[in-house]
Amino acid sequence: MTVIMKKVITVFNKRLLDDVVLEVGALGICQLTRVRKDLTVKDPDTMMLDEFNSVNTHILRLLEKFDMRDINIEDGQEQIEDISFKKEDLVNFLTRVKEKVDEIDKELQDLEEAEILIEKEVSNQIKIEIDTDQVVIHNIEEIEKRKEEFIESVNKLAKKYYLELKAFNKMLNDIIHFLDASLKSGGNQFIAIMECWIPKKEINKYEQVIKKVTNNHYQMIVLSKEQLGNETIPTVLKHSNLVKPFETITKLYGVPNANEVDPSFMLTISFPLMFGFMFGDIGQGICLAIAAGILALKTKRTIAKILCYCGIGGVFGGFLYGEFFGFETEVIFGLPPLIKFLFNPLTMLQLFPEYQFGGLANNLIFLIKFSLFVGFIILSLGYTLQFINNYKSSAKIDAWLVSLPSLLFVIGFSIMFFNYGVQFTTWMIPQITFFFLPPILLILIPLLILLLGKPIAAAFKVTQELRRESFKKIISESILHVWETFLSFLSNIVSFFRIFALLLIHFGFNHVVIIIAFMFITNPFIFIPILVVGNILVIMLEAFLVSIHTLRLHFYEWFSKFYKGQGTEYHPFILKISKKNS
Repeated sequence: MTVIMKKVITVFNKRLLDDVVLEVGALGICQLTRVRKDLTVKDPDTMMLDEFNSVNTHILRLLEKFDMRDINIEDGQEQIEDISFKKEDLVNFLTRVKEKVDEIDKELQDLEEAEILIEKEVSNQIKIEIDTDQVVIHNIEEIEKRKEEFIESVNKLAKKYYLELKAFNKMLNDIIHFLDASLKSGGNQFIAIMECWIPKKEINKYEQVIKKVTNNHYQMIVLSKEQLGNETIPTVLKHSNLVKPFETITKLYGVPNANEVDPSFMLTISFPLMFGFMFGDIGQGICLAIAAGILALKTKRTIAKILCYCGIGGVFGGFLYGEFFGFETEVIFGLPPLIKFLFNPLTMLQLFPEYQFGGLANNLIFLIKFSLFVGFIILSLGYTLQFINNYKSSAKIDAWLVSLPSLLFVIGFSIMFFNYGVQFTTWMIPQITFFFLPPILLILIPLLILLLGKPIAAAFKVTQELRRESFKKIISESILHVWETFLSFLSNIVSFFRIFALLLIHFGFNHVVIIIAFMFITNPFIFIPILVVGNILVIMLEAFLVSIHTLRLHFYEWFSKFYKGQGTEYHPFILKISKKNS
């Protein structure tokens, strides 16, 4: 469940700071980001507050102009100055900021006037008669060149001043909140300002505490999304005890940001399953689950809990392949492999060969196809989550014209592979089962959308972002997307062969133990210990190997498709007060 976070600024009398901190700490729902105290202004007046508001409005208007142009500002942190709240210092600061803002506004106005002239020239050229067509083309090319130079000038201006304006905006907000609180308190009082992140549903509870401690003498501001700008919103990782161990795996890669899908819940299912696909043995899975479960109860270690779940995944894999301590369940229990029934519909459609009696050794082609089948599902899920993330972060063009075609490419390739194999000539020939069309269209159409989708959208100026970006840049990015999607898909899908490889290793280890043990079948005092010790060694070695490869498949083949993990975790300030009996 997604927890919406809000940044709250609270201003109150400085003498109440200790009481406020104690109560907020006892509440345990606020992540403090900054606390300032000993702030005062002698005889604050409404005129000063109005002047600060006026300059801040001017700054917001300039920031809005830059934002409307969707200029990509390089990552950076606003340089926030320490503000002195003495009246004369505030006046000097306001004068300095006002002069700087007027200077930036003048530069931007000059550029906007140049833009108007360019647009007028374009309009005049369109009215020229057809017989001067060659001149018109030459002039329009010249105008387009000037327009690109104009856009570059605006970009330079934004990169030069954008972060500085954001910093001014934050500092002026602090001063405005402070002056407002000073006026409401009658002035001549020391003020404290506290900034914190709070879950949206807990804001009322927080305000009730502040109201009680300050006796209703406070000011509280909940910042809007626009006021936050590019500030990173902390992420609340709130999971049940079942999912909690897999949260650790997610955090190894990085903490999800506010606009990302948290994969921890899905890992609870996918990680043990993937482990089981490579470990698959009922008996060894039960042993691993029990051993790891006992270790988890005694030590509370996360790795032990994860291995316990993986052991359960191994049990499922054992039923899937029909393996029990290396023996076939169909032979010793009369229990056929589950995979035979699960994939029977695909076998009937001739997408998979029939699963043969004789265990893993007699079904190598089936297991290779199964490994690739798992890979296609994981990659499809990755691009689906990429689509969701792009949509959530308002990158809808990338969602529809990058993520969706990539997903369709993977699905198309999987359909083509399982229906027609790797017979490349068959891909080119129209097929009855494919409406008399060549199957290769299943991958060519998504690749064409990847290549031409954004350039066409840019030509029709679908969004502000595409309207302002260079057409050459969009073309080069589209070519790069096609190349990256094709190459990464090949490397990713080949990587899933490791499922087949680990199954062969699993079969080899068990086969060696069984052969050595059966050399002493007539002597149970040697036969049984060899089976027991051999299986313990196999469990330990395979658990280590399979865990590494399971983690790799998740991080490099799955997470890389949709997950950045560049967020920050929410850490509430909690103050526990112990009461000792005197």
